[in-house]
Amino acid sequence: MRMVLLAGTFYTFVLSVSLQAQGFYTPGPRPSELRWWVWDSPRYRIIYHTGLEAEARLVGRLLEARHDSVLRLLGRTRSRRVPVILNGYSDQGNGFVTTFPFRMELITTPFLGKTLPPGHRSWLHLLSEHEQLHALHLQQATVPGLGGLASLFAPDWNVLINLSTPDGFSEGMAVRLETGDRFGVGRGQYSFFQMQYRAFMDHSPPWTLAQMMRRGSTYTPSDRAYQGGYLVADYLLRHHGPEAWRRTIRIYNALPFLGFGAAVWIGTRKWPPALYRDLVRELRGWSDSLRQALGAPTKFRTLASEAHTSYRNPVFLNDSLILLYRGSVNDRPGLFVFDRSSGRLRRVATFRPTEDFLFSLDPQEGALWAAAYVPDSRGTDRIGSEIYRIELASGRIQRLTRQARASAPVPAPNGRLWYLEGHGAYNRWVEWDLETGQKRYLSPPAPWLFKRLLPDPTGRRVAAILQSGGRQDLYLSPTPEEGKEAAFEPLVAFARGAVYDIAWAPDGETVYFSADPDGQLEIYRIRLADRHVERLTRSAYGAMEPAVSPDGRRLLYVHYRRGRFELVEALLDTLRGEEIPASLMQTAPNPPDPDTPDPAPPAARPYRAISYLWPPRLVLPLLIEDVNLGRTALLHLEGADILRQWAYALDLRHVRSRLWGSVWVGTSRPYPYPDLSASFLPVVTTGSILQEQRLRLRFALPWVAPEPVYGTQLMFSPYLTARRLRALERNEPWRQYLTTGFELEARYRIHTLARDASPNSGWLLRLSGEADLTGTRTGRWMATELYRFASLWMRKHLTIQLYGRALFQSGRFFWSAAPYIPLGYTTGYVRGARHLYKLGVRGYLPLLYVDNGFFTVPLYVDRLFCYVALEHGGRLWSENPARSWREGRTSLALYAVLRGTVWIFPVEIRLGYLYRFHDRTGRWVGGSPIWTYPW
Repeated sequence: MRMVLLAGTFYTFVLSVSLQAQGFYTPGPRPSELRWWVWDSPRYRIIYHTGLEAEARLVGRLLEARHDSVLRLLGRTRSRRVPVILNGYSDQGNGFVTTFPFRMELITTPFLGKTLPPGHRSWLHLLSEHEQLHALHLQQATVPGLGGLASLFAPDWNVLINLSTPDGFSEGMAVRLETGDRFGVGRGQYSFFQMQYRAFMDHSPPWTLAQMMRRGSTYTPSDRAYQGGYLVADYLLRHHGPEAWRRTIRIYNALPFLGFGAAVWIGTRKWPPALYRDLVRELRGWSDSLRQALGAPTKFRTLASEAHTSYRNPVFLNDSLILLYRGSVNDRPGLFVFDRSSGRLRRVATFRPTEDFLFSLDPQEGALWAAAYVPDSRGTDRIGSEIYRIELASGRIQRLTRQARASAPVPAPNGRLWYLEGHGAYNRWVEWDLETGQKRYLSPPAPWLFKRLLPDPTGRRVAAILQSGGRQDLYLSPTPEEGKEAAFEPLVAFARGAVYDIAWAPDGETVYFSADPDGQLEIYRIRLADRHVERLTRSAYGAMEPAVSPDGRRLLYVHYRRGRFELVEALLDTLRGEEIPASLMQTAPNPPDPDTPDPAPPAARPYRAISYLWPPRLVLPLLIEDVNLGRTALLHLEGADILRQWAYALDLRHVRSRLWGSVWVGTSRPYPYPDLSASFLPVVTTGSILQEQRLRLRFALPWVAPEPVYGTQLMFSPYLTARRLRALERNEPWRQYLTTGFELEARYRIHTLARDASPNSGWLLRLSGEADLTGTRTGRWMATELYRFASLWMRKHLTIQLYGRALFQSGRFFWSAAPYIPLGYTTGYVRGARHLYKLGVRGYLPLLYVDNGFFTVPLYVDRLFCYVALEHGGRLWSENPARSWREGRTSLALYAVLRGTVWIFPVEIRLGYLYRFHDRTGRWVGGSPIWTYPW
């Protein structure tokens, strides 16, 4: 009985959110020029657009081949076919499984940074293996309890319950699966992955069990849930077996409100604190053995180090000045010049490059080249990778390409520009003439993935990191002649591990790089004269991204310490090069020829959105007791196709012995994106109940600026409404109205750091209005809000908001007055006013960041902060303008806010003091509302 009441409360909350937002199923715009196709394997439905036929065959084969082995780990799942969408138009590599509607989506463009290991045969091999576990986990068979109840009315809600497991559990399971017992294939045994969790588990205090289950929102690393989750998943699998996993998932699906920790306790039959102690003891023993095998660490000098800050990819400008990328939770990301003699940083430009953080210096032009992600201006899910030129002296940023799919740009010796152009799961080397706009390919259309290109200082040779067939090795090529392609020869390959970075010595005869042949990233070099490979560093957790000073005396590199990537240097004369044993080396294979294509699947059919709109994905019957309308029987239906080209919501209500209803339909196919709603519902007004018939046509016109850091976007939604009203109990004539209106939201250069309680820069404008077109003046109004966000002390996240709101309306209280009333007041003092305003200022100051929670019970705490609000509001003007300001009211409030999460719901607990200047009274106030942005 308690579970039924709990489920009823849950669904009431779901319904209220759904009806306010026109449904959980909303259209999702995709590029309109694409043509989509479908073919079915026995257990998967592959949906792809033209140009991805080969990728569709590969993914379908991989998913079917691994399906049974994943089920042996997870247990029985529902038997419905899993929809898999292949996205080949977005340049930011990723994959996800989500609900509303349930689907798995794979972006075929590879991830660019070091976060993912190179050991899989291709990007799609790694991505499909990881996301397949998520998909099968989320649709695992329901058991009696909340999950079973949800599946009766909405299968996607059962999926959402499984999705609400902590990130660390679901991502840790997927990382454990992709890793298996294979060295360098999955992230679990990947050097870049291991260095971060080893650093945290070696120090005191180590990560708690609750921290391992959560992403780092205000602390680094942000992908902690993958690392810590893998440690927990691997431990549970080795010590408790797959059955403990399956039992934990079943318990959580049935009783999610108890929290995930309780499910683990029941599933493993072990008290979580005891489980944690054993896990930490085992991990520290393993790390100690690695440290002992390492030997004496390399002596170095730390140049730049700051908690929760990353210094990446340093490049020497001269012997003293270093150009680098710096990212921090306490500052905007950007490119900086670091003075190694004074230790000072100078910002060149606020800029966020792609995940590899690569940029190249052009000394002759005093500029640098970098690639960054930019959104599609029409608001679709396309994210492009484009080339930018940044002037060192002025910091001026200039975008050079449009839909180039370009990454890793570098100046070519002939004055042109080289970059890597994405082609599905691979890429090609391109030479681009900036003056004429012409380009030519310097590599063939083969299954190669270039990670980096770098010409030597003489311009005669090019070093390249090339990934192919599950290997990532260092190659060398003469600089291609005009009209010819590059000719690669193997330079460095290890029996295990891979090569990651490139740096040339000033004389062009030595190549420095990072690699992990023994499981830990370190700096190596190879002299081209004798081809001997030497190891130069031994670090606690890993060293990477080397750079050699122009005088050839110093080696600069990045290494990891708990919560930070530090910039360090060592004198090359003091580094004893250790020759690599032959057992760690092997001859690098020449880049392989293209794979033999998979056999053609059954004939694909065109994707028809209408085929997936019925049956509905949500069927929710409810019985509600309304104060004004009495008992109401409600049936709520929602649906959408898999690509979310169309979505709809339908309500049927039985009120006062009559049947009422409403319907909403939206689509993302043409631009502007339209939606249509129609309703016949009772409307409660002051002293009466009316019948309303309404038909509304609305359009959405989004626009997004292509900015890599700041958010600038516009959403304009005009609409036209035809409405008829009359009293419910009286047979009187209908009153007819035709109104037009709009909603506008404009954001200009908004930016928010992970630790901010409010945006730290930019402007926000909200404007809405409506006018009656039938000739009367009783239905006209316009409401506006304007916010200015600024940072007073960015490193301490002290931010302010200046804001003003105004309401103009032809009738009295035609629109709600609540947003225009200062804190602590009610609408009584402006009763009868047509035009209202409110001015205010808020300041936010973080007091404490809490990076912890309780594992056994579903309670997490994020941060404690305070804010002060000074607000004044009242009539915009009155019959006596001189009295308008004096008729207003002013209040001052100071709040302390504790922000956290209970199960999946974010919650704030507030305690404050409120003072009203009008009557000089104050009082303590508090509460724990569901959290929303104060602005």
